[in-house]
Amino acid sequence: MAPRSATKAAPAGGAAAKVRSDPMRQLSETEGVLEEGKIFFLYRPRPGREVPRSPEDVQRFYIIMMPTSRKAPVRLLTMGTTKRMPAQGERFWGAVLDTGHSLDDVLKELGPKQNPDQDSDIRLIPAAKVVGEGIYVLYDDGRNVRLLYELEVPIYPQEAQEVLAIYKTGDYSVQVRNPWKDHPRNINPPQRPSYPAKFKQLFEGPDAPSGGYMWAPPKDPAMLDYKNAIIDLIGRSPNLEHPRKGYARSLAQLLDEAVKEDAQDFGAGDEDDAAMVEKLRSDVAADRYGLDVSPAAGGDGGDEME
Repeated sequence: MAPRSATKAAPAGGAAAKVRSDPMRQLSETEGVLEEGKIFFLYRPRPGREVPRSPEDVQRFYIIMMPTSRKAPVRLLTMGTTKRMPAQGERFWGAVLDTGHSLDDVLKELGPKQNPDQDSDIRLIPAAKVVGEGIYVLYDDGRNVRLLYELEVPIYPQEAQEVLAIYKTGDYSVQVRNPWKDHPRNINPPQRPSYPAKFKQLFEGPDAPSGGYMWAPPKDPAMLDYKNAIIDLIGRSPNLEHPRKGYARSLAQLLDEAVKEDAQDFGAGDEDDAAMVEKLRSDVAADRYGLDVSPAAGGDGGDEME
């Protein structure tokens, strides 16, 4: 689905968007910030492996990015063969699996579904499980574009998050694959993103080879708004307060303030895990789509916690 710039991404369930809080507004107004919004982490378990002990128990790992600072589609991304986030020093590829005009548009694809393999004994593919929710920014540090986030739910990562390398805060360099050049077989999508011609210049430079660079940072975040776009995530130190990250320190503080403000808007305290899980359940319309939020609630990814 191509972006529809006139449509504002709406919360799940069709609820009206609330007035953006001061921390969220400050985030979007911070120099270098290209975009901010809500981020969700989910996985679909392999049949019979409800409790993830390693990424091998995961059929597919998803990231949902819902921009709130600009009119843009909600993005559903999946992480290649690694089925988790990259740790510091790791480099993983992923793809924009789908986009939608609202969070509902992508969530409805993640519920339980019939197995198309008629020869399989497994008739029903289990629904995705929600393992985290937070606030993110895309930040241009002058050379790279970084994806920074802070988790809201769970307040503190536990076993399910550790298996999938989801930390309290995260920092990744982001690159986008040049669709005008041939793709390696291991990351060859069924189709290529229908980028407008103006994006081609973002892969060019004085020393670029014929056809442009293979990868480029998404200085225009709209590069992530197209289905079949291929991305590259490079894990940085998850500690956003690291002394060498002077550029990120103010962003880390604003992210933390935005997370606390979001909790307060829902009527939850800083350490109120139960209330934040209810907020997550509402945000992703868990009951409507049959999504399990127990991994984000401190559960083991099995049956929903009461």
